Amino acid sequence: MNTVPRVSVLIPSYNQSKLLKEAIESVLSQTFSDFELIINDNASTDDTQTMVQQFLHDARVRYFRNEVTIPMHENWNKCLEHPRASYIKYLCSDDKLRPRALELMVAAMDENPDVAIVSSGRQYFGEKDRLFILDWKGKYDGKETILNTLRISNWMASPSTVMCRKENFEHNKFRGYKWVTDWDMWIRHLGLGHYYGIPEVLMDERVHSGSATRNFSMNMIKLSEEYELFRNVRDNGYSIQFPGREEELEQLVKRKALECSRYMYSRVPRLKKKKNRIAFLKMLAIVRKEKVLVKSLQVQVEKRLLGKQV
Repeated sequence: MNTVPRVSVLIPSYNQSKLLKEAIESVLSQTFSDFELIINDNASTDDTQTMVQQFLHDARVRYFRNEVTIPMHENWNKCLEHPRASYIKYLCSDDKLRPRALELMVAAMDENPDVAIVSSGRQYFGEKDRLFILDWKGKYDGKETILNTLRISNWMASPSTVMCRKENFEHNKFRGYKWVTDWDMWIRHLGLGHYYGIPEVLMDERVHSGSATRNFSMNMIKLSEEYELFRNVRDNGYSIQFPGREEELEQLVKRKALECSRYMYSRVPRLKKKKNRIAFLKMLAIVRKEKVLVKSLQVQVEKRLLGKQV
């Protein structure tokens, strides 16, 4: 393929041969055909390498394999070494694109050169089926979109849901978070441009059995990472200014710290395990820093006392 494609679809994968096949087929079934599909295999030990061979007759498909398995976020970054297109569309190896996904996302990018991220509605499937309706439709200010995610949650969700511009990845790589890797990336991109929401459901996101279940220490890690992300927005760690919104940012950080505090106190009886104590101490440092320790403790004590009276 000699011409430069409009879109690079990137699929980082590890030991997902059967599901990866479905993901690849969903890309090759797109109504928009001017793309390249890049698969970066993280040294899988299943039959991924053999399975992919059936698709390599299509000149748009390119397959790369790491010599050794590397951390997930590093494999996501490894994908960025290969694209030739100006638009980047990540797709998790267990998710699928609807047929018009690239068509509609490319149109939104073309029509709005000041937009950094395009996302859409999505359908969760697998263990639980659930439709996510996108409330933010059309174009919105990038900084206001950042604040909206802090107020609600990372509603842009997984990389499978968004399309970005390649140029914005030049100095932005995925960091080694366990839970907020994508959210952290979207914030950095939205500091460089606006957001555009497409109401149609353009991708199917797989929910695996047990994927919604997290243990005590994992939940603490998730909350502490979210706090760090909120704090970095407030303290200009992203080099993004929010003039006139300082008070709101302060309240959002305090709210997240209070959430950490309440969860921490509710799990005190589980501190027999060393890994739980380590996570607990990390969260304790958060609530002390934001001075929500005493207030949260009082709330928890009152709840327990009232519970005993009943």
